[in-house]
Amino acid sequence: MLTVEEYLDRVVALATPLPSEPCPVGSGFGRVLDEDVVARFAVPPFDNSAMDG
Repeated sequence: MLTVEEYLDRVVALATPLPSEPCPVGSGFGRVLDEDVVARFAVPPFDNSAMDG
């Protein structure tokens, strides 16, 4: 009988990463980013807090 760790090691060894592909933002539902997205500017352009404390 395998331990959970041994089983997970076997599953991970069988997994291969999929290639990335460009996708319009509107078609990205159900997809996962393959790199970080960085905002070009702060939104809103001032400090904002929903609650103090």
